[in-house]
Amino acid sequence: DRKCMSVVVQEESGKIWLLTKGAESSVLARCCDDTKQQRLHQATLNHINDYAMLGLRTLAVGRRELSLQQYTDFASQLTRAKQMLEDREAAVREVTERMEAELQLLGATGVEDLLQEGVQETLESLRVAGIKVWVLTGDKIETAVNIAFSCGHFKRFMKILYVNGLRDHDTARHRLAQCQEDITDDSFYGLVVDGASLQLLYGNLKEEFYQVCRRCTAVVCCRMSPRQKAETVRLVKKSKESPVCAAIGDGANDVSMIQEAHVGLGVMGKEGRQAVRCSDFAFARFRFLKKVLLVHGHWYYIRVSTLVQYSFYKNVAFITPQIFFAIWNAFSTQSIYESLALTMFNITFTSLPIIIYGLFDQNLPPELLLDRAELYRNNAKNSAMSWFNFFKWNCFALWHTCVMYFGLMFVCFDDTCGLPDAQTPDLGLFGTTLVSICVFVINLKLVLEVRYFTQFFFWSVIATLLGYAVVTLVYQGFLSDFFSNYGVYWSYYRMFQSSSIMLGSMLLGVVCLLPDLVVKVCDSFTDVRVEERRRKNKDSPVTLKYYISYVNEAFYPGEESNNWSTVTNGPRDEDTSLENKHRRENGAIVQSEAFTDKNKSTETGMHVGNRTFIENETAFSNVATSLSESWTSESTVI
Repeated sequence: DRKCMSVVVQEESGKIWLLTKGAESSVLARCCDDTKQQRLHQATLNHINDYAMLGLRTLAVGRRELSLQQYTDFASQLTRAKQMLEDREAAVREVTERMEAELQLLGATGVEDLLQEGVQETLESLRVAGIKVWVLTGDKIETAVNIAFSCGHFKRFMKILYVNGLRDHDTARHRLAQCQEDITDDSFYGLVVDGASLQLLYGNLKEEFYQVCRRCTAVVCCRMSPRQKAETVRLVKKSKESPVCAAIGDGANDVSMIQEAHVGLGVMGKEGRQAVRCSDFAFARFRFLKKVLLVHGHWYYIRVSTLVQYSFYKNVAFITPQIFFAIWNAFSTQSIYESLALTMFNITFTSLPIIIYGLFDQNLPPELLLDRAELYRNNAKNSAMSWFNFFKWNCFALWHTCVMYFGLMFVCFDDTCGLPDAQTPDLGLFGTTLVSICVFVINLKLVLEVRYFTQFFFWSVIATLLGYAVVTLVYQGFLSDFFSNYGVYWSYYRMFQSSSIMLGSMLLGVVCLLPDLVVKVCDSFTDVRVEERRRKNKDSPVTLKYYISYVNEAFYPGEESNNWSTVTNGPRDEDTSLENKHRRENGAIVQSEAFTDKNKSTETGMHVGNRTFIENETAFSNVATSLSESWTSESTVI
């Protein structure tokens, strides 16, 4: 809350100095207020504003000379305050306020904090993926806005709304109402709010402030304390929509924000490792966030959701025959399965393939997920764990159960069941055959769900099926008083002696998985990979890389340019300049605007022959629809 920090040092001569640095709004308020200092304050404040307009990160610095007695008193008071059990923060704040009073202003600093490589591209990708980005910073308003424009968070076509300098609740309420009136659905807006105004808004106007923020495309909060950052994250997290919030930071002042969010992300920078140590995930560069979310986040969600659904499915498919059998045994608690099958089913017979699936499966290739960031929207609102998918999995489980149980009863309807010497099947043979069919069907069901076959998965399925066969052969091949396996002795061997049971088991397995296979074939017609393959087979494919290059060239009308088909298919002419070629091959930096929701833009550009010029710095809000409808009806862009 103090927005400054202090250190006490002692010179070789014995003088003791209290040095304070922080936001000018905090440091200047702690400095002496005489006439001479006021002129110095005004000059320093003008310099700070000039630095902020240049995009520099500014700080004010002050000092105070302490006597040995003052230092001793302050140190003892601070120690006692930190040892208090009640109201510790208030006591520490009171001591620090007394220590940091009557400072002498030394001056101000302005440091250029260069953006890392790939920041703009990452922010654009997050926006396309449906992730709303708020920037929470302790910089001045001018610095924060300047950086927001340079990193692509704010666009030149946006209307920037300012909520700052609020002094009372009536003014704050009036300003929020004015912002609500100014915001329309046919334009894009950015919101800038300062820490002092936030402190007032978080009093009684949280909901009104949040509604204004939701209607804005981009939000920047300036001159914030660490506590205010955490309160802002809590405001979004506790809203009616209950969105999943992620906080990313690189300094100690971001720790409270990182810990408050659902997912904390730390960036290793030159400001220490506090943020990294307190985060859930850490990486070295901000641009890595793009791949972390759009690729690994997508894979991880699909893996985990499939694992959960599969766990319900396999237990429903395995246990439901017990319910059916209870009708035939007059609910006598007699089990259709032997104790070994009940014990080993989830531990060994069906565990290894799903573990390998959860570690290695990739439902879509990483290049496609990076090139088409909007695919991340498919996982919004926990779509893979919806009630529809849950019932679909369980309907398949019930179908498999009915086919396996009643189909096997039909196979064994004849008393001999094809056994040699007119032998009759018993409960041990029926249960062993049912377990065998169930193990094979449930493991092959997972094979149909896999999108990325690896040797690990292939051999895990083979090892599981062979392992089941070996364990059952050994267990039912020898009598043991320890296992009490008299009821199933030799049952697995007898199963192979009956051609009817073997043929029936294979047919039942095919019938079980036939609906699953039909559903997968139908889904393949709308599969993203199939659509991408069709798009690549077109004569004029439109990719994100070439589209960015093409739009950049549209902003240089003096440069020679060929038609759309030539640009998208590769190099135009052998005499193409190295500069244009480099810009085209590397995607170039888009100098215009962000990819945004397609329903928010009213202008898509002006067609001149085979060229398309973006007018008035409009957003890339209609990229997906405009390209597919105007230039190539089958292309899928972004």
